[in-house]
Amino acid sequence: MVRLVKEMAPTLPNTKWILPHAPEMCITVNRMMIMPAWFDIFTSGDFDTKEQDSQGMLETSVSINILIAAELAAGIPAENIAIGGLSQGCAMALYVGLTTEYKIAGIVCISGYVPDQPNIQQLVTTHCVDIPIFWAHGEGDPQVPLRFAESSISFLKDRLSIRDVTYRT
Repeated sequence: MVRLVKEMAPTLPNTKWILPHAPEMCITVNRMMIMPAWFDIFTSGDFDTKEQDSQGMLETSVSINILIAAELAAGIPAENIAIGGLSQGCAMALYVGLTTEYKIAGIVCISGYVPDQPNIQQLVTTHCVDIPIFWAHGEGDPQVPLRFAESSISFLKDRLSIRDVTYRT
């Protein structure tokens, strides 16, 4: 992610990037193996048809919003803050970016999906429709299949009326 941010930074001058690392936790689907994760994954399969760790996502969103609030307190305007992530980090960047009270500069998504869609649909802010989203996804990604991205982008545009989604494979 650091390399990507260095490449993208000139296109978003004066923007503060927040790219925290996930804490280590037990992941149910991986036989309770301890690994970096923003939330638990209970089962493998389609993200939109399986039970998701809504509580873990909510707790993580609080933590990320605290990071954003600290930047605001340091004098960085919300419109100069972009958040992003890879895989689960992408999922959390979307979760936070769509539900935060702050109108941030944008969301950068790499190989991820919109998590917990029924709950996100209830939690989105009115200003989220104007937040620019850049989404890149590998066509051969074995962890997060391309169809997850395509379904998520349809959800963003069709269900949430997000206006500015740039998508690249």
